[in-house]
Amino acid sequence: MAVPIPDLTLNRALHRDVEEYVIGLIGSGQVQPGDRLNEAEIARRLGISRTPVREAFTRLIKDGVLEHIPRRGVFVPKPSQKSLEEVASLRVVIEGFAAREACQRIRPEEIERLRRIVAEGAEAGRRGEWLAMEEKNAEFHDVLVSSAHHDLLRRVWQILTPMTWKLVPGLRPDPISLPRVEDFVARHQEVIDAIASGDPDRAQRVAESHVKKATAYMLEKSSRERSDPREGREEQ
Repeated sequence: MAVPIPDLTLNRALHRDVEEYVIGLIGSGQVQPGDRLNEAEIARRLGISRTPVREAFTRLIKDGVLEHIPRRGVFVPKPSQKSLEEVASLRVVIEGFAAREACQRIRPEEIERLRRIVAEGAEAGRRGEWLAMEEKNAEFHDVLVSSAHHDLLRRVWQILTPMTWKLVPGLRPDPISLPRVEDFVARHQEVIDAIASGDPDRAQRVAESHVKKATAYMLEKSSRERSDPREGREEQ
């Protein structure tokens, strides 16, 4: 799936749109860990000056999404197994706490939004659109953290989320099957039901279990691809 080129001609916060575009390239697998990103080429592709692209690169380097190598340029980093394990363990803490807080603060419309996101993700999965399903998965967890209505937690999540959701999807998943889609629905519905139950202990426990299972798959997939670089790659 090609990442759409946004219309940036009327947008004054150009660097933020450039950031999302670059993150989309990484998440979709159009650029891979180890690839060099060309500032001038991206500016040309988007029809803008190099200044907002440079600003976007600076912010993404600070967030760990990109890496600057002196005298060589800006690259998509190759996350180590250790760094992925750190992200996984931190997600368990953050999302468990978020679910606990959300259990006491979530609004009815936010619960409905979570249910709608799961339904949309399942539909994407049934169509075989793995990236769209992955994006809905990411949106679900983003809304979950937001529904805790905890400003500091939200800021911490915003720092973590590029590594959590945007780089890792470059690890292409196994083909989507109907049982996998059904599992997607069941596991996310379990989280929603736990949060809606009003029981903070249950909400935290279910959310932590959910994240542990998801990140275990991510780590196993990463380890497998490191041992066999052909694993998960599509023919070009």
